[in-house]
Amino acid sequence: MAESYESRRKFLGIEPHRGALPLTTFYRGGEVIEVELIEGPANPYRMMCIHALQTWGGPNDSKARTWERLSPGARMALTKNILTGQALPLALELPDFYWEIKNMVRYGYDQVVRTRLGVTYSSEGTRDNDVADIGVMVSPRIWDHPNLNVLSVFQGSVEESKRSYYDMLTIAGVPWSDARALIPQGILHRFAWDVNYMTLKNFLGKRMMLCMDYPIVTMAWKMRKVLEERYAVLALPLRPNCDYARVCTMRGADRDAELTSNLFSNCGRWPDRKDGSSAPDVAEFQVSSTERAWLEEWVPGGFFEGGVEHDWEVAFKKDERFFL
Repeated sequence: MAESYESRRKFLGIEPHRGALPLTTFYRGGEVIEVELIEGPANPYRMMCIHALQTWGGPNDSKARTWERLSPGARMALTKNILTGQALPLALELPDFYWEIKNMVRYGYDQVVRTRLGVTYSSEGTRDNDVADIGVMVSPRIWDHPNLNVLSVFQGSVEESKRSYYDMLTIAGVPWSDARALIPQGILHRFAWDVNYMTLKNFLGKRMMLCMDYPIVTMAWKMRKVLEERYAVLALPLRPNCDYARVCTMRGADRDAELTSNLFSNCGRWPDRKDGSSAPDVAEFQVSSTERAWLEEWVPGGFFEGGVEHDWEVAFKKDERFFL
């Protein structure tokens, strides 16, 4: 019976991970983060246009038939109007995307799930698995520190913590759920989430800004790159909020954000003030939270500077199949 039970769990993919030894592989920053778009709409633009057209016409009109009558150029023009705020935003809630994120740092996941509307999550559990052998993400500021002892101390502390966790399981017989309090926040983590386009746009607008923590910034830029490969037009408006403001939205005189977001200095993407001047730097740490060089390394071909303009013609050409 036990053999049948275990074989069924293995077949269904619901058997727990069982760490063998507390051996730890360390990874430098966000390069290890993997983003996969598992499922997306067959044609997001068709449903968005049909939805936006419902305002007009009589009770017996079919806007699905209207889409069929429109030329490809008209369909593209209507889609652009929706994505640039020239129509009611309700259609932006229709496209839905299911993502799987692997090798995210555990504390980064805590930041992701602050997004609550238009989204649902499912996550790897430290209560349900033995994580003694799971890898750990290391900030480049620790990994690349000129004092080699800094990285050595970090790694030693992690390994000591995970050894204590392993001993709790194997020697004391403590359940995973009780021993997990010893696990470092830097362990790698897997989760999946389903999110509609409007929520995704708001999420990326905030999390693509380099003033945010590097794991979530890296994940956000990788998500945009993956989305662009499948839906270039949908990806086009997705960029950091500061690109639309054309000024740093976290710093500057007479800005309340300065009171609550003063950990790091301006990343240099945009000036503190619209006149180009700098505000007094009251940051706790005189560096950018996320360095652009890291994103250029970890998201090759996916990172762009703030002055890069939208190229709708190129995006529509890539997505032409959806409009024919």
